Amino acid sequence: MADPATLRLRYAVGLDPADIAKAMWAEIAPGGRALWTSSGSDLLAYDTAAIAPGAGPIRPIARLPGAVPPSGVTGATFYRGRLLLAGEQGGVLQIWSVDVTGATPTRLELELPGVAAESEGLDVLDARGGVLHWLLTPFPSGGRKPTYGTGHSELLTFVPAADAGLHLRVAPSHIVTGRRTTITATVTERYSGRVHRVEGARVRGGGVSATTGSDGTARLRLRPARPGPVRLVATKHKLDPGRATLRAVRH
Repeated sequence: MADPATLRLRYAVGLDPADIAKAMWAEIAPGGRALWTSSGSDLLAYDTAAIAPGAGPIRPIARLPGAVPPSGVTGATFYRGRLLLAGEQGGVLQIWSVDVTGATPTRLELELPGVAAESEGLDVLDARGGVLHWLLTPFPSGGRKPTYGTGHSELLTFVPAADAGLHLRVAPSHIVTGRRTTITATVTERYSGRVHRVEGARVRGGGVSATTGSDGTARLRLRPARPGPVRLVATKHKLDPGRATLRAVRH
């Protein structure tokens, strides 16, 4: 156990070697009662109340035999009650989810084929424009150079597939033909139960384009030559595009 501010060691609690040789990672389950780790192919849970100064070697309160996915485990976090486990299988980075209650099957949630890097830690946090954050370090794989370069780690951020759509709103909704008008495009995305403004989205339409700032807005100067609909689209990485239409009218 370390001090959360200084990271200085406060005390150590031994785990019974009959159950585990070495704890490579640890993640506390929602509610705070159980701390999960792995030993070989098994997932183990320890009672957090037993992790205290002076405690002797402690034993697990739960064991899930064979629950470690084929990619192994380099980092873990809980999301919506399921334990997400990061690792690598056959040169492919993967994240699997495990229902520690055993009620539903283990499933593959995410993989990054073609990415040459080493999987490290995971965290779930509403930040950086997403929910799930995966730390990767430079590591050559299969003769390939590290995908994100050398000399630094890379933090990738994800949203659930169901929430991966951009929403585009434009104002004003009508502009006059032959007259140059500045419109404001606002790009948002909904995840973690609330609406977030999206920075760095590219908005295109009417022959011009602009990129949203930290407030999720971009300004485009349009001068339509003829009346009718003017269609705009917002894109960013692999998120589903957002679309909007304004109308050009005669003066």
